[in-house]
Amino acid sequence: MTSQTGYNGEINIIDRNQNNPLTEKSMLNGISIAISEFCFDKLKQKYRTFKNKQKDSFLIKKQYKLPKEIVNSIKELKNQYNFPREEHVIENIINGHINNKNVTQKIAKLKPKEIDLEALNFIINENKQKIYDLKNERNNLEFKINKIINLLAISSLENEYLKDVLQDQDIFSEYSTPSNERIKSKILEINNLLKES
Repeated sequence: MTSQTGYNGEINIIDRNQNNPLTEKSMLNGISIAISEFCFDKLKQKYRTFKNKQKDSFLIKKQYKLPKEIVNSIKELKNQYNFPREEHVIENIINGHINNKNVTQKIAKLKPKEIDLEALNFIINENKQKIYDLKNERNNLEFKINKIINLLAISSLENEYLKDVLQDQDIFSEYSTPSNERIKSKILEINNLLKES
């Protein structure tokens, strides 16, 4: 097979075997060529090989030994899902696995972490205990305040009674302000009484 470019720009592909009859074929760029059927078939095969090589240039060829059961399963899946080749079945399974793994990872990221929940529950329980303690303290303070108010009322009534008694008896007495030590001692005594109650 040899090729020549004619004076008008036509490409003539000549079959060495002159007995093969020529047929006119049209190329994609619109140029017509006169070529024998034999030459056309040869070129067609070469073009297909070149095209396949271009298309599969990013693919890596691997060979694996698989058990018969797995090979049969791959064939069944190929027929069931109308895959053109068994490699497509394997590729589809692996892509499905990778996609599933990615989805699982994304779901795991979206889920609240159990450790964080445990820490949050611990903080909530701790704060509940603090609230409970503060309520108890408030109740104790309210009780003490009520007791102090009660004691003040009693003391005030006793003072009024004693004043009335002194006036009835015509006894006049000047009450001097107690010293700071005596006041502190009395405060301590009252605090001790409140703690006991």
